[in-house]
Amino acid sequence: RTIEEYQDTLGRILEETMRLNQTVEQLLLLSRISDENYKVAVQVFDCAEVIRAVVKEFQIACEVKSIKLQCEVPEAFSFNGISNLIIEALSNIIDNAIRHTPEKGVIRVKLNEKEADGLIMCLSVADSGPGVSSSFQDLINKPKDLHSDGHGLGLAIVLDIVKLHRGNVRCAQSDLGGAEFILEFPLQ
Repeated sequence: RTIEEYQDTLGRILEETMRLNQTVEQLLLLSRISDENYKVAVQVFDCAEVIRAVVKEFQIACEVKSIKLQCEVPEAFSFNGISNLIIEALSNIIDNAIRHTPEKGVIRVKLNEKEADGLIMCLSVADSGPGVSSSFQDLINKPKDLHSDGHGLGLAIVLDIVKLHRGNVRCAQSDLGGAEFILEFPLQ
């Protein structure tokens, strides 16, 4: 065998090891936040600033696919929650949107407030990908029905994070033509 063949094999082993490590980390996180005894300090943080930072982290991945990543957030938005978990939920949804959005597509991350049985913070990620199938919507209703390949694991984590914050997740067709995930959190 040539040196290039060994390097290629080692590269594939490294990629698979990193993928498996990420899956294990996600399973551990899911296990922790699914535990009804899970306690973590809730504190007020600037959710708009956190969202801008997460969007910035995904900018290069979007540039590789020539995807336009839009961030529509107010200057500041105070939220009482667990910032690291909000980062994890948003990262999972943006990562999924990048995978499903074609080259030269659009992903929009938006934060706003609405009135619906009290004030609600709405964090949405919309894309111009293929949209939402009914089977994917079933994953939202049955997030624990995970496949052995990890499909649906990120969504299960998002659902548990939102539930921990007493919120809801909705999925719909976006005005960009693809999927839109809307995370709704009560502000009281």
